[in-house]
Amino acid sequence: MDGSGKKTLVTNYWFVVPHNTFADGRIDRRRFLTAVGASTTVFGVGISGAVSSDGITETELTIESFDGTELGATLYEPNAGGQHPAVLMTHGYGGNRSLSQFLSDRGTTYANNGYVVLTYDSRGFGDSGGEVGLNGPNEVRDAQHLITHLAALDSVQTDGPDNPRVGMDGTSYGGGIQLNTAIAEANGTGLPESNDRIDAIVPRWAWHDLTYSLAPNGVIKRGWALLLTVAGAAGAHLTGTDAFDFLQGQAPELYELLYHGLVENELPDWGIRYLTDRSPVGKIDSITSPALFIHGFSDTLFTPLEALWNARASTAHRLVLTNGGHSLSGIAAGLSDEGSAIDALAHTWLDTHLRGDETTDLPAVTYYDSESGGYKTADGIPASGTTWEEWSVAGVTDDETSYAPNTGPIESPISTLSFEWAIDRELTLFGPPELSLTVDPFGPECRLFASLAHVRDGATTQIDDQVTPLRIEGDGPLERTVSLPPLSRSFTPGDALRLTVSTANVGYQPSRSAVGVWLHHGTAEETRLRLPIRD
Repeated sequence: MDGSGKKTLVTNYWFVVPHNTFADGRIDRRRFLTAVGASTTVFGVGISGAVSSDGITETELTIESFDGTELGATLYEPNAGGQHPAVLMTHGYGGNRSLSQFLSDRGTTYANNGYVVLTYDSRGFGDSGGEVGLNGPNEVRDAQHLITHLAALDSVQTDGPDNPRVGMDGTSYGGGIQLNTAIAEANGTGLPESNDRIDAIVPRWAWHDLTYSLAPNGVIKRGWALLLTVAGAAGAHLTGTDAFDFLQGQAPELYELLYHGLVENELPDWGIRYLTDRSPVGKIDSITSPALFIHGFSDTLFTPLEALWNARASTAHRLVLTNGGHSLSGIAAGLSDEGSAIDALAHTWLDTHLRGDETTDLPAVTYYDSESGGYKTADGIPASGTTWEEWSVAGVTDDETSYAPNTGPIESPISTLSFEWAIDRELTLFGPPELSLTVDPFGPECRLFASLAHVRDGATTQIDDQVTPLRIEGDGPLERTVSLPPLSRSFTPGDALRLTVSTANVGYQPSRSAVGVWLHHGTAEETRLRLPIRD
């Protein structure tokens, strides 16, 4: 989850964790590592260290947090005299500030532009002590304590006692902590000095609801869940080679959640509460800090739906959608000119709200257009002038029903149903499509995986690599409607839009009780797409 430019790859993540992994209601850590370690390979490549220019001073620090836990940090200060606004930043999940090129580069750049920057290792990672709690109450109090620490520095501009002029920036785990901390500050909770002190935030690739992130629509996202758990274990104070040492550092609840998800095929109620407590869902409307949400169309961990939900629930906000995110294409985008363009927007946002530059406001929505290879703007999602069209599957097939067997974890041609609409005009889709399905599960519950593809000149491209899962229980036929991730895609005459619905996907847990699925798409029981068409 680090925005550092580290390339992360996971292979062979379909496996079954033995039931004896649990002992007396708790995880046997040695058995757990034996179960997952042999079938998972995680590779990381990063650039460590920071580069200072002649105009700034870089200082390594150890800061004692609210409960005595020591936090490793790096302070970047402009050599120019006087006081400056501050920026607080931390890294992605499983990382640390020493391995994060994102933090070292932005720390240097912000400082060269007149900001005091404090980057730090989140609790349990890098040089910081304590246990990783998935941006829970302790991590929030750590961030609040560091805000107080900034206020005490002679080089930092303040708005009152314990109240620095401060913004936050960061990706993924470093984005989620911004939202959780801004919520606590807005509500005056956490530390006694909490008093709505954050002047602006730039959460990049952050989540809205971790329950949805890891089990969207009730379907476990096993690929990402496994990768994050193992990456977190590797980054959380690895002290030895045996399983017990390897699994130290992260809260045990994280391993229990993975166990339930992979073995029992669903999240327990306590796990949903645990993830919800660490999410902005249901609380984000209390944030008063102006927020610049930066997200990627191709983010498959926290899909752009989560950024859209965050933005819609916030009062003072702007939204930027790029072609990056938690994906291989997103890693590449972070190192390209597009990454520089995103950074320029982040600097503009902080200049606007920390320096009071009223001439630098941003459009409501800035988004990457894959057709032109540049950025465009909109007044919202959906944008003004958007028309919604319903495209029925009945219009592109003579069959009234289709059947797909459940093939377990293995996606195959027989588990996949495809429907294709020919495009006969210039057409731009912009926003979140909706899919309505009429389904008859052949078993107690079924799971479907829907995606859209752009067909051009004989080549088929899955749009933004996005797959939307859906869990359906009960006797059919049943109609269900689900939002698909927002997209930006232009079509020309001769192109086609393809809808694919499958009973299996390699990144998700399949149904263990369905024999297959009947999909109804006649005129009486329709399956259809509702598409946002932008003028």
